Amino acid sequence: MIVDADAHVVESEHTWDFLDASEKKFRPQLFSSTDNSNMQYWFVEGKSIGFRPPTLTEQELIALIRQERNRLVLKPNDDYGGHGVFLGWESTADEWEQAIQIALERPYVVQERVSLKKTPMPRFTDRVRMEEMFIDFNPFLFHNEVEGALIRLSTSSLLNVTCGGGQTALLVMEGM
Repeated sequence: MIVDADAHVVESEHTWDFLDASEKKFRPQLFSSTDNSNMQYWFVEGKSIGFRPPTLTEQELIALIRQERNRLVLKPNDDYGGHGVFLGWESTADEWEQAIQIALERPYVVQERVSLKKTPMPRFTDRVRMEEMFIDFNPFLFHNEVEGALIRLSTSSLLNVTCGGGQTALLVMEGM
């Protein structure tokens, strides 16, 4: 089962500018490949921790968004409740083009789709029945320990409470 933890971050060199002086030693360093200067990698303490995707021009990004509709999501930068979210794989070509125009008029972000499988979950109404649902699991960590989580469930690809999704509890069992 794949669970989207909703932690989508694209780092730039400036992401790390606000580290405290005592934490500067943990600042990742960006190095280009000697074979291809467009290939860049993050290093921390001499170890590679990942690839940095190349930066696109605005025109290249718009072309990519149009071309890769079936694997992209457009989200308002400063909104909540699922308002203004466009799922490319659930949009027609015309709807996606309208979404792109909206995204060009106000701050939006584009994210790559995380493919999720539906999981059988108990649904409580006048009786208990199993229903296939998507799960969005967002743990709360304190001192690197899971102390709880926000868990959203939905039959829709947009896992948001105000868009018909629901929340459920998480029990953290000590010593099990």
